[in-house]
Amino acid sequence: MAERLVEVFLPTDQMGRICELVDSLDAERLSTSTDGDTSMVRILVRADEAESLIDRIQGRLALAKAHRIVVLPVQVSLPPRDEPEPEPDSDESESPKPTKTIGRVSRDELHEAMTGMIDVSRNYILFSVLSTVVAAVGMERSSPAIVIGAMVIAPLLGPNIALAFATTLADRPLAFRALRANAIGVLVSLGLSIIYALVASPDLGSPEIVARTEVSLGDIALALASGIAGAIAFSSGLAASLVGVMVAVALLPPTVALGLTIGSGQWEAAAGAALLLATNVVCVNLAGVATFVAQGIRPQSWFEAERSRKATRWAISVWTILLLVLAGLILLAQQFQSIDF
Repeated sequence: MAERLVEVFLPTDQMGRICELVDSLDAERLSTSTDGDTSMVRILVRADEAESLIDRIQGRLALAKAHRIVVLPVQVSLPPRDEPEPEPDSDESESPKPTKTIGRVSRDELHEAMTGMIDVSRNYILFSVLSTVVAAVGMERSSPAIVIGAMVIAPLLGPNIALAFATTLADRPLAFRALRANAIGVLVSLGLSIIYALVASPDLGSPEIVARTEVSLGDIALALASGIAGAIAFSSGLAASLVGVMVAVALLPPTVALGLTIGSGQWEAAAGAALLLATNVVCVNLAGVATFVAQGIRPQSWFEAERSRKATRWAISVWTILLLVLAGLILLAQQFQSIDF
């Protein structure tokens, strides 16, 4: 597991309490320094233990006038640290109960990463446009290689995983920003695909397009796997590109197929593409929320944690109901297609 360097800037009169806390945990206090009324403590800790350490430090410094915690990634640390031994539960009353992490980075590190990926900037719009054009050409030519290239640059991964993360923490500002980024990305892709269909009159008989207008229960499994893969990749600190293609499989091609069929006036095919897109969005978010919950991601304070539990239960219930409705529609569509007129 990777490591993190935690730098704590705090009032000098509080440094002794923090050093005592760090020494009692599975963390390595590298150095301390003092400059008048301000001190700094450097701590080396495993990435999956950083959240527990940060929560405990914030609990100790809750009444401090001013403090700041900076978390930095560590490329290499030599000699390597030994694996930690399991510790008995602590009855420390003034620190919050440590968060159990399962092979993931800290909640605050995740939040910072999610915030950076839902910024609707020029690059976000540009990548949405480029991925749509590449996907439309690749699907018309029935070229899986070109379609995969479009999915590599598609920016739809971050906003969808950020929405699931925000739901898990009941973070409304982050959720609204994620919804906004999602909506803009989908609308740009959809609008550009419609324009492409009106101008280029693509062949909708291409297997790559037909595959995105016919929905089956197997597509539900694909979208659920995509959501789990995306959530695990982010929470583990892996490069998003490792699963960007898999999540884009569930989101970008159906959006482009929907735009191409609408622009061509093929409403029956458009209905199939819309059903696939809706199914994939629901599955990705349901799987993302469930994965984050299973990994023990929750707010630090108890009152925020209670609000988070309610929001999570509500979200999982809504996503599950929507998925059941969509699954029923998929079965009805399959039965309708099997009727020989």
